[in-house]
Amino acid sequence: LEAFHKANSAKYTAPEFRSVTYLLVRPEDAAERVPVTDKEISDSYEARKSEFTTPENRALRQIIFKDEEAAKAGYAALIGGRTFETVAKDIAKNEPQDLGRVAADGMPVKELREAAFKLKAGEVSAPVRSTFGWHILRVDEIIEQTVKPLEEVKDQVTKDLKTRRGTAMLAQMRERLDDA
Repeated sequence: LEAFHKANSAKYTAPEFRSVTYLLVRPEDAAERVPVTDKEISDSYEARKSEFTTPENRALRQIIFKDEEAAKAGYAALIGGRTFETVAKDIAKNEPQDLGRVAADGMPVKELREAAFKLKAGEVSAPVRSTFGWHILRVDEIIEQTVKPLEEVKDQVTKDLKTRRGTAMLAQMRERLDDA
């Protein structure tokens, strides 16, 4: 009997098969069905306003002096009408350094940050001491803080709200499917 079964095994064997069912739903798909009100959009914008805010920044240059006397002499020369570049070369014996556009939170040295953000465009600071030496800062330009208005970012805020809620809706749907 065993030999007969081996010789005719194809007649008595069913092919292996598996059945799989899957459902692909992405948060973006669910988001299309999520309603949001203007009040919810406005509230979300207010809560996330810092994301749409560009802080004030300043175009700064500095001269670093070796000691306080040289820094005071450099400051007196600047107040007297000499140019920033001339004072750097003649008194500090170096080139002025361009610090680029810097926001207050982008200046790690507290003393320099405080001095720089008290100045108006075109002004120079009194000598400031830091761990790196004596500095005189010049503000070349001030770029005011800007906040993108709700009208400009409304589509993005709406999409984010719908996607977040769509993801939550999918989680609930997944739980119901698992239970089923």
